[in-house]
Amino acid sequence: MSLKKIHRFMLAAVTTIFAANCAAAKRIDAAEFNSVDQLQRPANLDEWIFVGAIVGHGYPNGDARHFSAASPGRIQVVQMEPRAYRYLQQHGEYADGTMLALSFYATQENPAPVVDGVVQGELASFEIHLLDKQQYADRSAFYSFSSDGSAASMIPAGNNCVACHREDGAFDGTFVQFYPSLRQRLLQRAVQAEAL
Repeated sequence: MSLKKIHRFMLAAVTTIFAANCAAAKRIDAAEFNSVDQLQRPANLDEWIFVGAIVGHGYPNGDARHFSAASPGRIQVVQMEPRAYRYLQQHGEYADGTMLALSFYATQENPAPVVDGVVQGELASFEIHLLDKQQYADRSAFYSFSSDGSAASMIPAGNNCVACHREDGAFDGTFVQFYPSLRQRLLQRAVQAEAL
């Protein structure tokens, strides 16, 4: 084999390896599914990165708002799987396989000691938003878990979750406008992308 052919072969091999590594880097394989295609509850959910919280938000019809201090409703906490969070911080975009968890907590009615404000109570339920354009036509899939659920089926395609996230999510179908740690960086990037 001539030196020129060896050089071409080596260049092709390096290019192939580099392309494979780039493709692999854009994917986070943290989601685990059981034999009936249900998403398994992540074992390390308590280690996920906090990105935001909302007190009293519900799913009102139209413009109706029902929050009151006397009846604050649920506390919603949003967290992101750690590897997906690091990828987002480094690249400014979501990798396929990114998972965000939205946990719904009750509020404590009689905290001790008595405090002003609202105190987070027990976990009532949680949802996982899985972003993966290779797997889902809308890129988004939602899984709703009970507080002690070990697995959840995907909410059927065409659901209100996907429609709302696509219409009102400020960045790639997610509500980063409510996540202080991500808001400035990602919304600035979205504005720059629209200007191009």
